[in-house]
Amino acid sequence: MHDKPPFAPSGAEASPPLGGEARRLESLRATNLLDSAPDPAFDRLVELVADVFEVPMAAISLVDAERVWLKAVVGGAALETPRSVSFCARAICGDGLLEVADAAADACFAGNPMVRDALGLRFYAGVPLRPVDGLALGTLCILGTVPRRLTAREAARLERFARQAEVLIRHHLASLDASRQHESLERAVARNEALLNRAAVGIVRITSKGIIEHVNPFAQQILGYTADELIGRNVRMIMPQRWAEHHDEYLDSYLKGRPPSVIGVGREVQALHKSGRAIPVHLAVSEVVIPGQDGVEFIGILSDLSELHHARGREQAQHRLLQVLHRGMTDFAALMSSDQLWMFLKQALRTLTQSDYALIGEVVPVDGQPGLKIHAITDLSWNDDSRRLMERLRSGDMVLTNPDSMLGRVFAGGEVVLTNDLGQETRRTGFPRGHPPLYNYLGVPIHDQGQVIGMYAIANSRNTVDAELLAWLEPFTATCALLINLYRRINEQARFTRELEIAHAEQAQASRAKTEFLSSMSHELRTPMNSIIGFSQLLLGNRKQPLPERQAGQVEQILKSGQHLLTLINDILDLSRIEAGALAFSIEPVEIAAVIEEAVGTIGALAGERRIDIRLPSAAAGRPAPGDGRLHADQAGAHQLPVQRHQVQPRQRPGRAGLGPRRRGPAAHRGARHRHRHPVRAHR
Repeated sequence: MHDKPPFAPSGAEASPPLGGEARRLESLRATNLLDSAPDPAFDRLVELVADVFEVPMAAISLVDAERVWLKAVVGGAALETPRSVSFCARAICGDGLLEVADAAADACFAGNPMVRDALGLRFYAGVPLRPVDGLALGTLCILGTVPRRLTAREAARLERFARQAEVLIRHHLASLDASRQHESLERAVARNEALLNRAAVGIVRITSKGIIEHVNPFAQQILGYTADELIGRNVRMIMPQRWAEHHDEYLDSYLKGRPPSVIGVGREVQALHKSGRAIPVHLAVSEVVIPGQDGVEFIGILSDLSELHHARGREQAQHRLLQVLHRGMTDFAALMSSDQLWMFLKQALRTLTQSDYALIGEVVPVDGQPGLKIHAITDLSWNDDSRRLMERLRSGDMVLTNPDSMLGRVFAGGEVVLTNDLGQETRRTGFPRGHPPLYNYLGVPIHDQGQVIGMYAIANSRNTVDAELLAWLEPFTATCALLINLYRRINEQARFTRELEIAHAEQAQASRAKTEFLSSMSHELRTPMNSIIGFSQLLLGNRKQPLPERQAGQVEQILKSGQHLLTLINDILDLSRIEAGALAFSIEPVEIAAVIEEAVGTIGALAGERRIDIRLPSAAAGRPAPGDGRLHADQAGAHQLPVQRHQVQPRQRPGRAGLGPRRRGPAAHRGARHRHRHPVRAHR
């Protein structure tokens, strides 16, 4: 885009050669715009341009011989800069828009002081202004401190604004000509009248006494009056009372030399509509001095700011809504832990909708029908009975179930209920005496997967209750649905945790009871068994009167059986250790022959009762000798295996029975090794 030599390192640059420069400067100075007083029309235009393009700086510049002077500027401190460093001086050399997207990265402008120094200029877009004879007198430009590139639409819009600036300059020239020639004055007046009547701003002309002489159609539209109702009346009638009562005094003091606060200075004020409501407007008042006429006139330009204020209000409300949603999601755990979630949502709803009353509740089943459990509600009580009712509602002791009430139509029917005249609502139930008056009402169901899981309602909102408000609250409704689901899941988790704690306590109590039972039973069994074992040992150890061989064998068998039963009793006590995973085994070599002989001796008596003769084979027939076969096992457990853990089966043969341990295979042994479920670790 740029084909000019770059700035010198010092930032200085000679102005590029410009054809007809002398004629251009002559035309510029003939406008009398250089060093002229501020002009509200130019000021409003650059304010509009800055607002439309959302830039910090905008200006109408006039390029003089050695300087660039700003006729109107927004965001700039200095009214002039040296021509040698001005972007505008370069812009007027072209035929159209000069755009510098990033001056710091542009070889032509990177060394410019306005880029390097505190101003930090990065973006520039300027359109030459050629109001007379095609000569570029200056520019309409926008500037920024961040890189930017205009779209084609924005560039075209800036061109149109430049044409408007040219119109203002030509209008200024026309005003100059009007002062010189009466005929030109009449044409200018006619042109101005046409412009005023078609302008998209309200224009009111008053005398030095404050009497309205002219009001254009747009002003009539803003104020709600006709021209006949305004002309000839004091301008106070369109001012709020706080300003109207001082207007004449202010106007008189201004005419006596008091510095102006409105005249020549645009500002936001309020105008009074015919209906009595206040209208936000931007007012710019200019003083008009007409030669040969006594006194002065004032022209007030009114720009209706109602839409702008409405947009600001929507933006602020949207910001508040986003804050509520953000806190509801990010602080959910804290709000739940302090039982403040529902109060927070209720208060947020009141604030967002500017309502006096609000409630929020959850739908719960009651006898198979939907009921409303209110979690938070604004106090509506007016006597002791109503206060007790409110307490029951807030505590959750009372659930609403009437499907035909204003609330029931929402939580039971899933209907959005809204009215701006609750008194005329035919489907509502009546309010008891003393109930606070309610004017408007909005009830909104909260859905989740097609089911109504809750609702909220507001009353006496300062806003109009309509579909627009309902649509605006949709993010709040969706957030409530999410929070209700989270609330339910947390409560379900808490309920499950409580049930687990109860079950654990019951299990612990049962375990203690079992332990006490086993302890008591083992004690009751161990005492007589110790007596049997001790008596058997006394009989066998009596050397003065030894027992006959047969009786000694029987007593010895009683002793072994008693010791075996005592081992079983001890194993019962080991149940608690098994549950605790603390059962220990003593693994040592055990002779198989001894185990089998003891097993035969233990069950021999029982076999005899069944007329079964159990005999062990002789050594010649393959009976293992002591030390011939061993296994590694727990000593007590190994002696129990033939009787309890392994299957001991009598093998029926004519005249005798055989006894032997059954081997179950290596898988059983591996399981025993790893889990210690069997005391046997290996077989011969």
